[in-house]
Amino acid sequence: MNVLLVAAVLIAVSFPILRRPRAEDDPGWALVLKLVGAVALYWVTFKFYKGGDADIYHPAAVAFAKQFRQGNFSIHIPDGLGLVGQGFIYVVGGVVYAIVGPSKLVGFIVFAWIGFWGLYFFSRAFQIAVSEETAPRYSRFVFFLPSLLFWSSSLGKDAWMVFTLGMASYGVARILVRRRGGFVLAALGLLGTAMVRPHVTLMIMVGVVFAYALRRSGGSTGHSRLAKIIGLAVIVGGSVVLIGQVEQFLNINKLDQKSINRVLATESQGSNYGGSAYTPQSPSLANFPQSAITVLFRPFPWETHSGQEVAASLEGLFLIGIFVRSWPRLRRLPRSLRRTPYVAYALAYSIVFMPFFSSFANFGLLVRERDQLYPLAFVLLAIPVAARPSRNSYRQATAKRSQASPRRPSLRPVKQRMPAGTQRRRALPVTGSVARSFPRRIRSSWLATRSLGRSPPL
Repeated sequence: MNVLLVAAVLIAVSFPILRRPRAEDDPGWALVLKLVGAVALYWVTFKFYKGGDADIYHPAAVAFAKQFRQGNFSIHIPDGLGLVGQGFIYVVGGVVYAIVGPSKLVGFIVFAWIGFWGLYFFSRAFQIAVSEETAPRYSRFVFFLPSLLFWSSSLGKDAWMVFTLGMASYGVARILVRRRGGFVLAALGLLGTAMVRPHVTLMIMVGVVFAYALRRSGGSTGHSRLAKIIGLAVIVGGSVVLIGQVEQFLNINKLDQKSINRVLATESQGSNYGGSAYTPQSPSLANFPQSAITVLFRPFPWETHSGQEVAASLEGLFLIGIFVRSWPRLRRLPRSLRRTPYVAYALAYSIVFMPFFSSFANFGLLVRERDQLYPLAFVLLAIPVAARPSRNSYRQATAKRSQASPRRPSLRPVKQRMPAGTQRRRALPVTGSVARSFPRRIRSSWLATRSLGRSPPL
């Protein structure tokens, strides 16, 4: 009963915001499906697989919730873990349990609700920074793709990362289109991602630097150019500071290609277990096409060993078809990079993300982690395409114009019918005093034509 009450309260709080006039699509049904996906994921995790990552987060969250309810807000992460990473989710789970009560299913519902708002932020970012015309297409991808409804709906890191990544992207979109509040939202989103996965935060910063560098200045004045240079310097400085946190999180001395390859090799060995294991390729420029295919579309149907993998493979085939049909939009990608800087941001993030996460040697982990990629990769599939005019487009436009606007009165004089029995008088030649009343140029041309014996032009 507590689960239904929490779900009802979350829906009641969310619907007034989702139905604002500024949102073209009503994502209320997407929220309902997201909560249903949380229940389905809970059932699969504990009824089918007899456990999952939520078993790790739940006890620590229960302990923190009890501590918070007693007024003790000191944070001591168990098992010798630091606050950054897994320990931060312990604290977030404790806050959630302190409000709604310690229940795994309720935790799944609340975290699914948190993840949904990340998808909503992605949708709003596309609408204001790319195109309102193709926003419904993008929203259908983000709100109704089964992976995004299912995997980011559990008690754990995935829902939090989708939420904070969406918030950061919405803030970046507002910055790129020069709207207020962008820096605050971007800072909060980056802080949220850095507390769990700092390396993903660094990927976001790479996309921000690339997009901000391509963004056109607000004017041709030196002040606007100076503001752009200062903003770019601030972003680069923040990225340099973030590199230190990434080095500490990954336990490396220096963030370079050699250390990254060593970390990826360790991740590959640690994830090579179970029936979902596969042999990944080492991240390099030559292997980038294979890495992109792996992260976006695999496993293929002949690589599956369980029901979840079969569902993921069918979704991968569906996405391959979507990418093929979206080729006219992908062809416009080079033109859109400077015209629409948010597209450049999404492209740069995707390019950095795919080689790093292709090192996971387990399809189960890969399917979960790419929820952090799909919302930005789908931006490339919704780039506006210029419509080709059809044969009847001019006729249709003329017909619509005539229906929309009232008919203009004709400027031609209306012929008046003469009464019956009257005779039409013969027009007299214009000579004498009448000719003198004409302007000088017209009169001279009149006299010249009469001297040549031609009929004068009237």
